Amino acid sequence: MLNPMDVPVYLWEKGAPVLTPLTNFKRTPLKTYYLQKNYGGNNEPWMHLVDETYDYGPSSVGVRQRDAKSDVWGKRKAEIERRKAEGGNRKDYDNAILEGKPKSYLLSQNYPNPFNPKTFIEYTIPKDGHVRIEVYNQNGQIVDILVDGWQKQGIHLVSWNAERKASGIYFYRFKTDGFQEARKMVLVR
Repeated sequence: MLNPMDVPVYLWEKGAPVLTPLTNFKRTPLKTYYLQKNYGGNNEPWMHLVDETYDYGPSSVGVRQRDAKSDVWGKRKAEIERRKAEGGNRKDYDNAILEGKPKSYLLSQNYPNPFNPKTFIEYTIPKDGHVRIEVYNQNGQIVDILVDGWQKQGIHLVSWNAERKASGIYFYRFKTDGFQEARKMVLVR
């Protein structure tokens, strides 16, 4: 079992992760935490949002989550971490499906936000179906399509690398059978 005090924990402050001792964390609503795995002394760049109580397992960071909007309960394993450890390709783990049984659609706020140049978008779908996630600029033009295809029920994570995009406000829209939602994100150079 991994000692939780040995896991680097970052608090997102003023657009940057700040290493914070685990003992400083209290369970509070509206606070955002990020975890970063460490393999053989090398910090992985991927951070996982933790918005509720959490626990740790030998092969992944587990999260106990209750989201009132989506009514998602249970321990979620960071499948993306396992795929990275097994040498999966970038597409394989950037679009990893995380465990869970959502009961409604949910589009989470991207994290980090503001970001430079990469951000993550988590969404849940309660049943198998076609999903499309588009990124728009302020003029309403589509600048990227992150997801466009059939997906299984569950919690999903996709990343957007805006390395070749200009600083500014962007919007991402999640569309699926009978549901759509959009959110704003900020790219800062």
